[in-house]
Amino acid sequence: KRKGCLMKKVRYREILRLKSQGLSNTEVAAAAGCSRNTVSATVRLAGEAGLEWPLPEDLGDFQLMRLLHPALGGPSGNYAEPDFARVHAELAKKGVTLSLLYGEYRDACAASGEAPCSLTTFSQRYADWCSASDAVMRVARRPGEKMEVDWAGATMSYTCRETGGEVRAWVFVACLPYSKYLYAEAFESMDEESWLLAHVHALDFFGGVPEQVVCDNCKTAVVSHAKGKAPVVNRSYLDMSCHYGFAVVPARVRSPRDKANVEAGVGMVTRHAIAALRDEEFLTLAELNAALSAKVAEINAAPFSRKPGSRRDAYVGQERGALSPLPAAPYEVCSWEYATVRPDYHVPAAGCLYSVPFQYIGRRADVRVTPSAVEVFVDDRRVASHVRCRVPGEAVTQAAHMPQNHRDYLEWDVAGIVRRAAEVGPSCEAAARSVTGAQPTAQRSIGQGKALMALSRLYGAANLEEACRRALAVAGGEATVEAVECLCRAGWASRGDVEDSGRHAIIRGRDYYGKDGE
Repeated sequence: KRKGCLMKKVRYREILRLKSQGLSNTEVAAAAGCSRNTVSATVRLAGEAGLEWPLPEDLGDFQLMRLLHPALGGPSGNYAEPDFARVHAELAKKGVTLSLLYGEYRDACAASGEAPCSLTTFSQRYADWCSASDAVMRVARRPGEKMEVDWAGATMSYTCRETGGEVRAWVFVACLPYSKYLYAEAFESMDEESWLLAHVHALDFFGGVPEQVVCDNCKTAVVSHAKGKAPVVNRSYLDMSCHYGFAVVPARVRSPRDKANVEAGVGMVTRHAIAALRDEEFLTLAELNAALSAKVAEINAAPFSRKPGSRRDAYVGQERGALSPLPAAPYEVCSWEYATVRPDYHVPAAGCLYSVPFQYIGRRADVRVTPSAVEVFVDDRRVASHVRCRVPGEAVTQAAHMPQNHRDYLEWDVAGIVRRAAEVGPSCEAAARSVTGAQPTAQRSIGQGKALMALSRLYGAANLEEACRRALAVAGGEATVEAVECLCRAGWASRGDVEDSGRHAIIRGRDYYGKDGE
């Protein structure tokens, strides 16, 4: 009888109040929704416990039940109180069940001479303990305060037109906690670029910037989040937060309630969008996202179940105006890579090689990669900037980053040789074109051209120009390096001694050999 009264959650306080007004047991039973036997038992138990109406103001319903039924009410009963903190900890271990722990509790009671409670009471009391220990506090949200973000566990897919294969897509979900307004978008990857691009699109969709963004502890957001230490936010994610002006607040590890609104939003998107579109066939990611966006719009427009209005109504009416304005230009998604400048004064980034000034060989560099550019930083100072190359393994080199001897070497091609010959004179230019054009290979042409221009250093530019003129005249416009060299030697000999510029330290003169009577 007592157990039945307890399990039916009898309104003991109402029974005693109505009985104090002089009503019969039948009238009280009809008003309190219980049997006449329950009314008579409650009145009898209240008399035994010394309770009279009005009851003390500080006496709650649970305490009243314990006074009327001490054997079922908890610690004041006539059985040993289980250690539910230990029970909870033991249940976390593999293979441990509540029945096993109840058997151990019963054995312990037998050893101590105390009476154990029943398995039903043991299970019910443990459930009550869990509820009391895991109480949830309702936190009031301010409009525009936060945006919570997460990836949905369920995935979508579309059919590739080129291959006919199925391409998987992961769904990003963002939620404004105050209005519960949702945004969702599918991506082919959950990498850093997709993560940042999803935030940019979500903020554009919401039309403003919240004060904080609450995210999970994924590597695309948080580098490390050690217990007792401040979380280290990913550099690209931190750059984006500075661009928009919001604070990144990672949720505690294994604490989904820190972002409970987006967790609920993920469930809504999973049930009413992802599952609803499971039989649809899409040929592109854009088609998939268009259908997903339409379903999310339906979720936002659906009325709340326990209050008037919808997510969209709450967003438009109260939250949109509380968001900070978006910056003039959207954030350009980027990623950071770290490398050491190689001996060939290049750094690897995004599958290619990019040059930096050769003075930084061996230095540690930070590389910022965007969809359109690659920037290299050394000691937080930008030292190189390149247009991003999309050819894997390609080397992008700027001549200004090379040592002078490397630049000189690269200039020795056919065009460079002809250009240098033109600086000597028109005859030398014509001879250079003749010499390089008569060779079977590009390598042979460069070799012959370099040999021709070397004569300028040996015999002087004027002699080389005159020799080239004579060689072209004799051979009918054709010339060879051997012929030009012979004419250079002949011209040099016919001109006799040249003026001494004083730069030849090995020339001692006639006076040196005539000293000491020699």
